[in-house]
Amino acid sequence: MEDLQAERGTLAETAVLYLLMFGYAVSTTIIGTVLTLLIDEFGMPLAEGGICMSVQNIGCFFGILLSGVLLDRFDKRRVIVCAFAVFTFFTLTVVPSRGVNTYLLLIFLGGVAFKFLDAALNTRVSTIHHARKGFYISLLHCCFGIGSFSGPMLAGWLLERGHAWRTAYLVLGVVYLGLLAAYVVIVRTGLFSSGAKAEKPPAALPL
Repeated sequence: MEDLQAERGTLAETAVLYLLMFGYAVSTTIIGTVLTLLIDEFGMPLAEGGICMSVQNIGCFFGILLSGVLLDRFDKRRVIVCAFAVFTFFTLTVVPSRGVNTYLLLIFLGGVAFKFLDAALNTRVSTIHHARKGFYISLLHCCFGIGSFSGPMLAGWLLERGHAWRTAYLVLGVVYLGLLAAYVVIVRTGLFSSGAKAEKPPAALPL
């Protein structure tokens, strides 16, 4: 009975992790669909439009560096919560932002959060499915692929119906709040993670 409950708990947490990866992938790809609208709204020359992707990729670069240094020092579940909280903040704050500098700062922070979340999700899935980690990590990457495909479709669908480009970020932000709340429940109560392998507590940081 306990083994069955533990297995269900592990699969439930895995499902939420896959949804987080799907959501992360959607946000990384919608920017290309709305780029021309961004250029028009912010009055940017067409030749400078690529700066948005460049700033996001610079944020991703710093996220990779920082996650490589810091990730092993903390419980991955809490890293996932923190990274997805920053990610959700970025998505929702884009909606009221007006200046191009504010938008660039937000997508930089989003890029940092992207790679922290990516690394933590891969590590967590590998931990709770150690015996078949190759299979489950492959499924995790499939979720990323489906999300990458869905992002431009979602943005295009909303734009075709007369919605502003910010509406895509608003819709995603609301969905992300729900996913974040679900995973906070997992971390704080252990409701779905009873079967997950516990991670060793992080070593104390040197003074």
